Amino acid sequence: MNITGKAKVFLNEKDGNHWYSTSVSKKLENGAYDHFTLLVSYKQGQEPGQTADINIKDAFLTMYKNKQGENKLVVKILDYELNNTKEPLNYADGSSRIDTELPF
Repeated sequence: MNITGKAKVFLNEKDGNHWYSTSVSKKLENGAYDHFTLLVSYKQGQEPGQTADINIKDAFLTMYKNKQGENKLVVKILDYELNNTKEPLNYADGSSRIDTELPF
């Protein structure tokens, strides 16, 4: 399954571990929201470095088994652009997106 479009991807941290996630939500009849969180994985060295609004150009849905042996969904992002960024975002390797793209 190929995935494209806009998404907000969150950088999460706990006990020194970092991971990215996004969510899908649906408004219920009573006005509340129901949501599902998905893990996000990038090509090595292409992570945005912080929570970001992105335009996914190329991604797919895959899965992995967690420590309990349960299958979990993950969005593997191969190519993306940053949306509405007012300050430079750095990749995990320290290089900056601002060098190649204007942030507007």
